[in-house]
Amino acid sequence: MLILYGYFLVQSSFFDYLPVKKIVQLELTDNSVVAEYLGCIVYQGGIVVYDRPNSHPILFDEGGKFLKVIGSIGSGPFEFRGLSGIAQCWGGEYFAIADGMLTKLIVFDKNGDPVYETPVGIPAPIGDFYWPNKNSLVITEYFPNDSQFIVSEFDPEKSTKPVKGLVPFPEGRKNWHGSIVFYKGIVPFNSNVFVSDLYHSSIDIFDSQFNKIDRIHLPGDAFLRDGDLVSRGAQPKFPHDKDYIRNITATQDFVLVDVKAGSYVINKNKEIEAIIKSPFGPAIFSDGNMIVHQLPIEDSIDQYANYPDDYQAIKQLKITDDENPLIRISTGKH
Repeated sequence: MLILYGYFLVQSSFFDYLPVKKIVQLELTDNSVVAEYLGCIVYQGGIVVYDRPNSHPILFDEGGKFLKVIGSIGSGPFEFRGLSGIAQCWGGEYFAIADGMLTKLIVFDKNGDPVYETPVGIPAPIGDFYWPNKNSLVITEYFPNDSQFIVSEFDPEKSTKPVKGLVPFPEGRKNWHGSIVFYKGIVPFNSNVFVSDLYHSSIDIFDSQFNKIDRIHLPGDAFLRDGDLVSRGAQPKFPHDKDYIRNITATQDFVLVDVKAGSYVINKNKEIEAIIKSPFGPAIFSDGNMIVHQLPIEDSIDQYANYPDDYQAIKQLKITDDENPLIRISTGKH
């Protein structure tokens, strides 16, 4: 039991919460070399990853077979120049990419073909976006000229301007975003929507109509603190004791908040019930049913020998010296 700033938290095993369900080996070809997954989604069309802002997304089937390179680099319709985000949209049969350079979103179908784009602006850096249907799009880290709201809802079918502000700009932070993404993640959970708030070291909770209903404050624990955050913030009033939120993901049973050196587990009662430490780094994707991590093969598969279930699953694959990072999928507690 850990007592952190008034919180009674259990430090639990990562594998108790996220046992491995499946490990996918993404086929390595001349057109599908990926060094590190900066963006990843799993949707009805398969698995999509990219590794650089100026790279193409790459589509694999659900078993990891390379299918195609997606999209074209350029400034024309359905073209992109600087990838800054990727997410499922419209129920999971589609996915969208954010272009922080051309300030637009492009939607692709399950075959990886472009079908829609909107010029809703997303000046870099982008935090995240949530797009459950064509008429409702929530963007975090949005910087309009009036600087009233940093998280906003849009109806791309009607206007490029926000229809509803969800989170006001933090006090004293108007017209500034610098190098730190304050509102880094957004994820649906238990009929609500959770948005991570680095500035207040908290998780904001909204109902299905995007009305704010609650806030969960994270413990200000030195064990999970990023000591470099203050210097990168370059602002004297930046909260020095706040956790550096890296990502937020969810299964059907809990929300996982990745910070610098571990993760908080939030249950359906909106309580932080445990701290876990991931041996695989922060999660790279979730859709409310699964959480995905990447597993690099740096020396040999023996680097995973301390994790028996994962190691056994990896040994069943045909691993060579050169591999794309593996995709580890978990659906949460059994």
